[in-house]
Amino acid sequence: TILKQANMLGLLSTYGTYTFFLPGDSAIDTYLREQFEAWDSTKNDPTPAWTGITSPYLEDLSDSMAVVIAKTHIIPFGYEMAEMGEGVIDTRNYNDRYLSVSFVTVDEKFRIMINNHSGIIEGDNLVENGVVHVVKDVVNPSSNVLPQQIENHPYLSIFSEALKAT
Repeated sequence: TILKQANMLGLLSTYGTYTFFLPGDSAIDTYLREQFEAWDSTKNDPTPAWTGITSPYLEDLSDSMAVVIAKTHIIPFGYEMAEMGEGVIDTRNYNDRYLSVSFVTVDEKFRIMINNHSGIIEGDNLVENGVVHVVKDVVNPSSNVLPQQIENHPYLSIFSEALKAT
């Protein structure tokens, strides 16, 4: 539904290779509810938390937010899980942002996390023009600039402090 609303459904059937991080319906529902609640609980504050989501229902999702969500989940190059190293994926997504990759153990199972939040629960689904990875949660769209990305990465804390000092 989101890909169709964002006019990006056809992209995934065009020439080229793609990586698509696919959140399920329940992940989309949870994301919309959480983003709505974050905005709704602060909407009367002097500086409300602007999430872009003003309703918890998919049918109320604006076209612009559908585009942001869709573009966050698609990379214009095919990456299998074995090709993802810890750090960032070399190719930017369609929002022109890098996605970070980290490795964690959850319930005694190895997981690849995207943007420190969304774990791949079923990876390496090879399709004709790329790879689909099913993710547990919606990958949060990032508007962080590089210094913010560095600050959020635990292995770069010293570099982050040096960057702030200069």
